[in-house]
Amino acid sequence: MPSGGYRRTLPTLKTETLDDALEFAPDTMGTTHPGLWVVHSGEQPKHHVLACGEGEHTLEVGRDELAAAGILDGRVSRRHVRIELDDARWTVRDLGSRNGTFVDGRRVQSARSLSAPVVRIGHTVMLPVGDRRPYEARGLVVRDGVVMGSSLLMLRDRIALIALSGASVLILGETGTGKELCAEAFHTASGQSLSRPFVAVNCATIQKELAEGILFGARRGAYTGAVTDTLGLVQAANGGTLFLDEVAELDLGVQAKLLRVLETKRVMPLGGVTPIEVNVRVCAATHKDLRVEVTEGRFRGDLYFRIGRPEVRLPALRERREEIPWLIERALASSTTTRAKVTAGAEFVEACMLRPWPGNVRELLAESKIAALSAMAAHHGSILATDLDEEAGRALASADESEVDARPEAPAPEPEAIEAALRAEHGNVARAAARLGVTRGRVRRYVERQGIDVRTLR
Repeated sequence: MPSGGYRRTLPTLKTETLDDALEFAPDTMGTTHPGLWVVHSGEQPKHHVLACGEGEHTLEVGRDELAAAGILDGRVSRRHVRIELDDARWTVRDLGSRNGTFVDGRRVQSARSLSAPVVRIGHTVMLPVGDRRPYEARGLVVRDGVVMGSSLLMLRDRIALIALSGASVLILGETGTGKELCAEAFHTASGQSLSRPFVAVNCATIQKELAEGILFGARRGAYTGAVTDTLGLVQAANGGTLFLDEVAELDLGVQAKLLRVLETKRVMPLGGVTPIEVNVRVCAATHKDLRVEVTEGRFRGDLYFRIGRPEVRLPALRERREEIPWLIERALASSTTTRAKVTAGAEFVEACMLRPWPGNVRELLAESKIAALSAMAAHHGSILATDLDEEAGRALASADESEVDARPEAPAPEPEAIEAALRAEHGNVARAAARLGVTRGRVRRYVERQGIDVRTLR
């Protein structure tokens, strides 16, 4: 198994409060603080920051002790690669290395990119960062199986401030991003976790005709089959937190009754005659835009104004790629079948970091376990990129787009050509694809993989 380590590392410091984000505001003189975040080396996840010198924008990486950033990796050359940030573009140049430099999965001599690429040398995977200071200060935390990079740590601090204020919170995010874990953090930060209940329900799983009884309870005889009094989830959460995941799926009638509970702090069970006082903090979550749902008449505006502010948005996994090696490690360690029997190779980690993962953390964990089983079946102790299913973590195309993608397509254009087309077409994916003679899906997948915000090109 290859070794991996660093001669110079920066410690993970304490997590600061949200106000400390001001510490990382751009300097008044326009000085930037670029660096490299090493996320995987020696078949193990890492979180080490390699810093450019003060006021410098170039970092030379290699195994030589005289290199600006020395890495202990037997497959890395003494002077391996130079990485530079210039005019908001990254330039990666191989320095004649023996085993090559890979940028976003492609071996290159020199490459330029608008967004921070995934760089692999030897058994080491790195992410360039335009401002290394948040990564140095907050690092990355792995606790009780939960992985939190810099963006999630700052989000956790904001949630704590909201919880202490006594307000409710709306959590926005794609499926699989960890909205329930976020809600549990909200509950814990409110000081209720030791003695007060945390009750979670996925509203999308509740049958419409049963929703009122499940949420608000029912008296004996309220409906056919109600042979005893039933405690609703609102009462079960009394004194604590009720987490309503996928709240947008609730029927409009149930929404009206929920609003009344929140405004009066009383709940009326089905078939009841006397309301019951409750003290519940509601934490709601959805992957939908509730403002659009209100406009379309699918969600009550008055309930939105009651539970929709403040809101926090959980970033998708493709926006926090530094967590991926640690999540892979968590997936392997969580199964007795794979624990201590197989490790994640750098090429596998690189491949995972280049995919958009529409199912986010949930999908990555599942596919990592499948890849591990594939590696074990092939009798190699390291998971390879070829062990990852071709469709795993890919963006899901709509029916009409799949039909278009089925047509014969031109060879894949170079990343520089895609980025040039996007700039020329002011971020319009369809027109950029037409200019290149490829499908929209191919350009869109590149945009998602690179984390490019096309709005900045308009």
